Amino acid sequence: MYEKSPRTGLKVRLWIRGFNAVIMSAIEIKLHTGIHCIETEAKKRLRELTVCLLETEDDTRVAELAAELELLREFIETADFNSLRSSDARLAGIRPGTCTICRDNQGRAEIKSII
Repeated sequence: MYEKSPRTGLKVRLWIRGFNAVIMSAIEIKLHTGIHCIETEAKKRLRELTVCLLETEDDTRVAELAAELELLREFIETADFNSLRSSDARLAGIRPGTCTICRDNQGRAEIKSII
């Protein structure tokens, strides 16, 4: 069974949409900085996820990749990258680090930790 997505206008499978809602809260994305800043790494990862999503044929993997893509897209659209870069040398790409992005209690994309 298919349904038209209100946001994109594309037809999507209903069960994927339901599965996506379940796994969305558990999704975490790790970005490795040091060569590039957090913004560049996030955009690079978004491109990689897009390619993987287009190439995969496994429906379960499609749902997982779509949830990761949505989380990262929201993070890129809402993050104040100037503020993030000035707050930590790892986010600026000056020192190597690993940043974990996840959803907060209200479902918004946020940085969970920087190691």
